[in-house]
Amino acid sequence: MEVLDHTAGETPSPVDVALAFRAAVQQRQTLSPDESRKYRSAVRALRWSEGRQRSWIARLLGISPSAVTKLLGPKPKTTQTTEAAA
Repeated sequence: MEVLDHTAGETPSPVDVALAFRAAVQQRQTLSPDESRKYRSAVRALRWSEGRQRSWIARLLGISPSAVTKLLGPKPKTTQTTEAAA
């Protein structure tokens, strides 16, 4: 079952994706592994790419901030260059 139906060429926003998968969870009480990955990816995009606060995401999805934290998983590591000791 395709949770998101969108016309070719249109990329749904992370908000649209997250809301669609949240609705699927509420309706079916489960997501496939692929759907779960896409749901988590949309929540991560909201948090890390768009800079949204956990509380904002929680209100949007109707879940607790701690549930958002679980969906986010570990914080992405930043790449830092280090100089080799000479």
